[in-house]
Amino acid sequence: MSSDPLLDHIDDYTKLQSDFNSIFSCDKTYKEITDAYHRSFPSLSSLMSALNVHAQSGIDINDVNDIKQRREKFGQYKKGAIHQFTFWQFIKGALNDDLLIDLLEGSVISLLIGVFKDGVSTGWIDSFGVLVSVFIVASITAMFNYQKQKKFIELQKAIDTRTVIVKRNSKLVLIQESELLTGDILKVQKRDIINVNGVILSGHILGYDMKNSTSIDISSDNGNDVICSPLRVEQG
Repeated sequence: MSSDPLLDHIDDYTKLQSDFNSIFSCDKTYKEITDAYHRSFPSLSSLMSALNVHAQSGIDINDVNDIKQRREKFGQYKKGAIHQFTFWQFIKGALNDDLLIDLLEGSVISLLIGVFKDGVSTGWIDSFGVLVSVFIVASITAMFNYQKQKKFIELQKAIDTRTVIVKRNSKLVLIQESELLTGDILKVQKRDIINVNGVILSGHILGYDMKNSTSIDISSDNGNDVICSPLRVEQG
């Protein structure tokens, strides 16, 4: 490790970027992300120290060299690309339901038996009706999810230029979301949409995970303190 504190933090930032990429991997569940975070950072103070930021004052925006290194090592803030599923992918996802799979398997077997016993002219009718019903249910489910995805994408585009409140040099300031730095402390309120991964420092959030369409209870006291974007704040 270098004897120069600035160079030490440069090295730390490089390692942190690697750690964060591993912790917030997109193929992990929320529990896996939380467990990975707590293994890397057993306490909040260990994270704050690694980020070279104080919980009460936030980033020192006057430290030009530190700001430069944050941008160079962590990159400029930008939203991740939204992966869009096709309608057919939603159909396949809906057909993965256990009940629909059982109905499909049962109707195919019934179709074969019916054709064997009653002939091609009438033996297929009842089973075919079940098959059509299954595909109707899957299509309705897929259409609902497809429309939900469309609305989510429209919402993301609408907030591309929004502002956020951060704490810097012990003051709350309003900045463009695109100006966020790794280590910034955000003030969030009800109905806010959090587009960055992070950790709750204090308080409690009842949020809606917009990626997985599930509600999640996040608190600084219960161990579920990791925030995975995008998250809409319902309460807190």
